Amino acid sequence: MLTELTNHSAKFELHYYPEFNATKDICNWNVGIYTGLANITGAKDVKCEEIKCAVDGADHCVFLLTWKKGPNILKRMVRRVLRTISEDLITDYTITLNERDRLIDNLTQSRERYRALTDQSLTGVFIHHQGVLVYVNDCLANMLNYSPDEMNGKMFWDFVHTDDCAMVKRRELARASGANQLTNYEFRATNKGGDIKWLETFATIINYNGTKACMGNVIDLTSKKEAERALGESEEKYRSLVESTEDKIYLIDRDLRYLFINETCLSRIGLARDKVIGKAYSHFHTHTNTKDFSEKVQMVFNNGRSLSYECRSERDGRYFLRTLSPVKEQNGRTAYVTVISKDITDRRLVEEALQMSNEKLLKEHHQRIILSKRLIDLLEQDRHEIAIELHDHVGQMLTSLKIGLEVMDDQFNASESELASHIKAAKETAVGAIKDIKNISHGLKPSMLDALGLVASLRELFNEIQGKTDLQINFFYQDIPKRFAKEKELTFYRIAQEALNNIIKHAKAKNVFVNLNKKDGVLLFSVEDDGVGFDQDRLLSAPRSKGPLGLIIMQERAVQIGGEFILDSKMGKGTHVLVEIPI
Repeated sequence: MLTELTNHSAKFELHYYPEFNATKDICNWNVGIYTGLANITGAKDVKCEEIKCAVDGADHCVFLLTWKKGPNILKRMVRRVLRTISEDLITDYTITLNERDRLIDNLTQSRERYRALTDQSLTGVFIHHQGVLVYVNDCLANMLNYSPDEMNGKMFWDFVHTDDCAMVKRRELARASGANQLTNYEFRATNKGGDIKWLETFATIINYNGTKACMGNVIDLTSKKEAERALGESEEKYRSLVESTEDKIYLIDRDLRYLFINETCLSRIGLARDKVIGKAYSHFHTHTNTKDFSEKVQMVFNNGRSLSYECRSERDGRYFLRTLSPVKEQNGRTAYVTVISKDITDRRLVEEALQMSNEKLLKEHHQRIILSKRLIDLLEQDRHEIAIELHDHVGQMLTSLKIGLEVMDDQFNASESELASHIKAAKETAVGAIKDIKNISHGLKPSMLDALGLVASLRELFNEIQGKTDLQINFFYQDIPKRFAKEKELTFYRIAQEALNNIIKHAKAKNVFVNLNKKDGVLLFSVEDDGVGFDQDRLLSAPRSKGPLGLIIMQERAVQIGGEFILDSKMGKGTHVLVEIPI
């Protein structure tokens, strides 16, 4: 506000708003404004000084404007205009300062945000000026096991591997000079521990503190390079395996075009690789063969599962086992099909020969069973005829002889005692012969088996044997039908006879355990002794002419009626015979 006005001076006060921060620059700026306004009116020797300043602690600023000569308009201007213009200038200056402060604050925030972004970036960031690093973020420093302070101020290529140093230096200096260089390239760096790191940089030119500098981003490629190296080694091994195998291997697409083919397959086709790659399967095979192959390939494309089948070559008739396997993309879709064809001609020939041999053996086996059955039937028939002959003829003759001897014995008197004793002895011999004939006849044709069945016949057989020997026979049976097929009843009886005869002759056993029971339509019959046993392998491997005929006959009896014969014997641990026959 104007406080004093004369013909040659004017004094006025400038009060700032409470929130306004006055500075010497503002005060000096006001002095200049007031002086300039006075000069505009044509006044001479104009001076303006600040005699009191708010910056120095006063409540307000006081300005004294003096002049020696001036028109009357000066006073009116000072009175009316100066105040208004001053207020507007202060307001404009305030706005200008606020805008400046806002821009400075925005710039500061932008710089902090940029620094935060670069420091927290997952990629390395650097700035170098003519090769000298002026900024390195934490990510790049960590890649090389340094701190940013250890890297700043050093040459960029001081951290580059020796073999790549010249290349990196040439490119970075050329880029800094404005030459047209690739924006990105790969190179090897050396970390603080001396280990090699593969890096890729993306660089550009920026203005840095008023000069040109190179700014770049860095990506660590070490893991990728190691994976590529491992993949390359794996591919080399796979290629070596594929090319060295005798199997035919090729890769096809959905249109049956060859995308890869190994040397084995090429040698069969008889063409160079470039004459096959890109060609369709149908170019080398008949329509019928191609149709069948296409159907199977499309199945693999559609269901994504491997498929194996045997096929025969039209070219030379050789047999192959062909396996079609899907090659899938990351999304699971089948993109290609790998075909592996293994030559199985020799195996097929062996299988066919083996099949013929098996058929021949099976035929011979059936013939042997038929022959065995016939021999057993003949044996039983002979036993039957011999038993009848012994009973009807020899037995009758011995009975007649016995009667004749008894008559003669009755006619001799005591004086002829010596002759009588001979007749008596002959009579006893005849009686013994008649009993033996009866027992032999019974053994050859057990009449009780036809009359009472298997269990009663076995019990009589065991009692008879125990009556003649010291052998203790323990007989257990359960759920046995009273009668079943005569042929099978006779088989069980004959096996029991033969097993017990072997025990009596060879086992030196004291106890025998005989079990007969039925399970799931099968009769299980076992004979087990506590005798000395025998070397089963040695005995069964002996020539048939010197082998155990009794065991062989038992086995043949079981097999020829669809049963199974199992023998188990060990030295000092007795013998176990098991027969299983379905009824």
